[in-house]
Amino acid sequence: MILESNLWNWLKKARGMNDLHMTRIENGVESGFPDVDACYSGVNFQIELKVARGANNISLGLRPSQKLWINHRTNVGGAVFVLAWVNGDRWLIPMPCARVYSPFPVGLLPYIAIGPIADPTYVIKEAMGVIVHGK
Repeated sequence: MILESNLWNWLKKARGMNDLHMTRIENGVESGFPDVDACYSGVNFQIELKVARGANNISLGLRPSQKLWINHRTNVGGAVFVLAWVNGDRWLIPMPCARVYSPFPVGLLPYIAIGPIADPTYVIKEAMGVIVHGK
């Protein structure tokens, strides 16, 4: 069984990148605060680690406090991502996405996702691409 700690152990291999500082937030900083705080080349962003459940109707399982935190941060221009383990692959999902705010089952609205991702440094590079270039 894959756990969020497995995702972190994989992602932290990117720490060897120049100009990257990344920390796993283990304590209760604030209700809903994402699992990872990262800064790359002077740009700060957060990453929530999730192991998705379900084969066809995938659920990230974001708690209400996480959805609220993501909403507040992105409304003031912050960048937040979900790194999800989905059916054996890793996917990077920029927030906000329709799924965070939608009351509908996952199958009705697609995630905007980048992946599958094999190299942890690609997570950081793709996050920067989204932040800097909007893609």
